Amino acid sequence: MLDDAIAQKNLPFRAVLMDSWYATKDLMMHIDKAGKVFYCPLKSNRKVDESQGKTPYKAVSGLEWFGDEMLRGKLVKIHGFPMDHKVKLFRVAATNRTEYVATNELSQDSAVAVRYMCKIDFIINQYNTVIPKPPRCESHETFLIPVCKGKRNRL
Repeated sequence: MLDDAIAQKNLPFRAVLMDSWYATKDLMMHIDKAGKVFYCPLKSNRKVDESQGKTPYKAVSGLEWFGDEMLRGKLVKIHGFPMDHKVKLFRVAATNRTEYVATNELSQDSAVAVRYMCKIDFIINQYNTVIPKPPRCESHETFLIPVCKGKRNRL
């Protein structure tokens, strides 16, 4: 669907928002190679390294967050990714839980902006729940909004 949106449909978007079950190495690397930005929450047990290989990988929920990192995020390497591939990780407070959101937009330095992105994703998921079979996928100026699910509702 992503390749189709880029190559055939020429949809204008800059970022891909996805849920944690889509946050696979292959998909994140594919989005990155396509020149697009991704924002996705990681499951709390996802292993990352913030020490540049000096200490073993830790679950994102086990990371310590100090001062500025809470506001600006931190660079980490996700387990299984190429050695030189870093993502920016943010700790975002959500209703009744904490989300750990990864992005390949390394210049992103605002947890507030990342939280806003998460709200967009939440709105999309609510839309999918209310209207499970939308007649057509929608695009927004800079974001691919994945409202189509299943084989019947393709772009």
